[in-house]
Amino acid sequence: MFRLLLILLALDTAAYSAAEDGNATRKYTVRAYECDQQNKHLSSEDRQRKIQGQPVRICLQPDENAQSDGISIDRVESWTWKTTFKGGEAKQTAVKEGKDDGILSYLSCPAGGKICILETVLTVNFYQNAGSVIGLGQVTLTSGAGTIDVQKDLFQTEFSFKFQQNPGSDEMYPEETQALLKLMAEKQIETNKLREQEAGRVAAASKGNAVDEL
Repeated sequence: MFRLLLILLALDTAAYSAAEDGNATRKYTVRAYECDQQNKHLSSEDRQRKIQGQPVRICLQPDENAQSDGISIDRVESWTWKTTFKGGEAKQTAVKEGKDDGILSYLSCPAGGKICILETVLTVNFYQNAGSVIGLGQVTLTSGAGTIDVQKDLFQTEFSFKFQQNPGSDEMYPEETQALLKLMAEKQIETNKLREQEAGRVAAASKGNAVDEL
């Protein structure tokens, strides 16, 4: 239903946080990379292929030094996507004050913060002949290791796109495109609600098991 978008993805980037370790200073980084449902790095081909309406999935993970020192992610403080396109610029806040927007973004940090996953459905402005799409955020580590600035470059080449009902068909009218985007946003809201309900059931079950053990 959607035309594939071919893009070029930049290398992962990370900023440094320093923590005192005796007389030495340890430097930690948080890596940001596109990942699959098993939180593995996407292949080069998958990184270059984007379908409008599907979430961009980013994994955030402390480096090996941090992991060996028992340091994990305490909280993803913020994350914002930014881009410029012909005639303007766009910004989409995915995470603010440690919480996702609950509509087009979903943030989770399983395994005690050893990894955090952020999924975002980028709005149509990010596909209007955009240049670079950059993700900017801050991550706080545990054990007083501090807050790290993290940056992720997604789209590193200019591209254009169009919506089609089927491959080879005519381009959709603007009204049809807007209706489609509205439907995708509604579906994302529904998905986020189901995730929250499932998380609530898991938490309640864990609490019940703890009471039974007492």
